[in-house]
Parts: sequence; structure tokens; C-alpha cells
Amino acid sequence: MTDQLSSILKEDYSAWVYWPKAKFDLRIRYLSPEGRERLVKACQRREFDSKTHQRVDTMDEEKFRKKVADLLVGWKGLTARKIKENLRAVKECIKLDEEIPFTPETKMSAILKFDGLFDFILETAKELHLAEEKKEEEEIKN
Repeated sequence: MTDQLSSILKEDYSAWVYWPKAKFDLRIRYLSPEGRERLVKACQRREFDSKTHQRVDTMDEEKFRKKVADLLVGWKGLTARKIKENLRAVKECIKLDEEIPFTPETKMSAILKFDGLFDFILETAKELHLAEEKKEEEEIKN
């Protein structure tokens, strides 16, 4: 399944986007509607509902959060001052204006720490798809 998702999440289809809420730049990958469907399916699990006595599909929220986190491939300008508290993944004491390194741990901590960041990443990934489609349409016209 990881190979399928990595083919969806192509780093060459990414863009820098400014997130005004926390005032730093994010590099977010493109996600097509088909890719989103596959991503959602990959995060579903079947469970037994004891009330209805039927199997139901439920979302594995932790797995979904991790897959959406894969859409975030970098950042610029995220400092300790901007988050007002140290991220859990930053072990050593850093200066307030020093940029926090982009690592898998700091990325997940930022997604959990910043209210709205998860939704911003997911929505921006979809918007990048629309922008890419428009660009392709313009190239065809010319």
C-alpha cells in the first residue's frame, strides 16, 4: 500500500504556500481527487457494530493523520517564538528565533500543536491539484 501512496504523493508536484495563521511557509504536495479517495480507503478499517450486528467501515484517525502529514514536505520560518512553547519532539533547548528543523517528529508535533494546520494541509493539497489542472488546460490552449 505504501508504494501506491508514494506514487500519489509526488514531491515534484508540490508548492510553497504561506500559512497566515501562524505566519510561516509550508511546502505541500499535490493530491488529486483520485489520490484522496485512495488515501481515505487506505485509512479505513472494518469493525463489527454490536448494535446493528453488521460490519461497518470506520476511519483510523491516527493513520489518516499520518498519511495527510506525508503531504507536508517542508517548512520555512517556523521558530520556537511562533509556537510559543517548545514542540514535544524538540529535545534540546533552542533559541526563540532559531528555526525548528523539519523532521518527521517535528512535523507530527506541529500538526498536532497548530489548530487548523491539518485541515490547511489537506485543503491546500486539493487546491494544488486544481491549479495544476488549470495550468495544463492553459498549456493545451496555447
